[in-house]
Amino acid sequence: MKKSKSFLYLASICTISLSIFLGCASNGSKSSNEQVKDNTYKPVTITVDLLRSGNGDKVEETFESSPKRAVTFGDEFTDILLDLGLENSIAGRTESNCKSIRTTFDEKKKDIPVLANKNLSQEKLLSVQPDFAMGWDSNFSDKKFNKDFCKENGIAIYTPKFTGDHATIQDLYTDYITLGEIFNVKSLAEDKVNTMKTKVEKVKDKVKNIKSEPKKVFIYDSGEESPFTGCQGLPGDLIKIAGGKNIFDDIDKAWAHVSWEDIVDRNPEVILIMNYNNENIEEKEKFLCSNPALKDVDAIKNKRIYPIILSDIEGGAGTADVVEDLAKAFYPDVFNN
Repeated sequence: MKKSKSFLYLASICTISLSIFLGCASNGSKSSNEQVKDNTYKPVTITVDLLRSGNGDKVEETFESSPKRAVTFGDEFTDILLDLGLENSIAGRTESNCKSIRTTFDEKKKDIPVLANKNLSQEKLLSVQPDFAMGWDSNFSDKKFNKDFCKENGIAIYTPKFTGDHATIQDLYTDYITLGEIFNVKSLAEDKVNTMKTKVEKVKDKVKNIKSEPKKVFIYDSGEESPFTGCQGLPGDLIKIAGGKNIFDDIDKAWAHVSWEDIVDRNPEVILIMNYNNENIEEKEKFLCSNPALKDVDAIKNKRIYPIILSDIEGGAGTADVVEDLAKAFYPDVFNN
């Protein structure tokens, strides 16, 4: 069986340090740089949507100064703060099971304490005295770090808009700008967004000249009896931008279980396999190619199967680059020349 070709390439992203600490007195007084930053800080108020977490509807957070001890619940969130030059503002992080290969922050991450790979305890979180926490809304459910716990311990909550069930790439841009305002690095955030937009627009310009119908795409995450697939949200929007059509874009959920019969009926031309740190990629591809129900599906017959890192397509510092990767997978004759 022909192995699938990986179309993900490393993108070099320059990071800029948020602040240069000239020294710190033993009594804890702020450096002159910090004092200037505090004096020029414009208060920021945001509304955090926790509806999906089952932890209430919305939470309002007001920042009178930039967070100094952030904690990130997952590599994709750590990468975004590092992309904004905020390594000195991250007190701790958790590692996820799908690390981006589109970003180059591994060296900077080494200096940020890993609090847990999963199942972070409240005690461990509080041990780094966080004033800001960024993650999925599920991280702030009643089973983990609910809004009352965070409020009692002075932890501001941030759940990115790009994690929503109906998110688009515009939400990723919005998150960058919002975080830029919160951490007082708005100018850098705007530069990052403009760079992302430029990359995406280049793909859009090529796609609009393609005369054929959009390539039909199936996202395969997992499952043998009932496959689990992406429907709405940022992954679906990226596929659309790259000139594809998610075959399950009529399902009003970010992710859902579907049937093999539905997949056959919709006959995808391209299959994207969700990659969790290269775990089971070959097994997943072998399963799909050996599944008798899929033998007449175009993507299987033409071996158009591609792995993609989940965190890249769901949102992160390397997401804009993924748009071109997808377009190259959908239209190799157009984008590989």
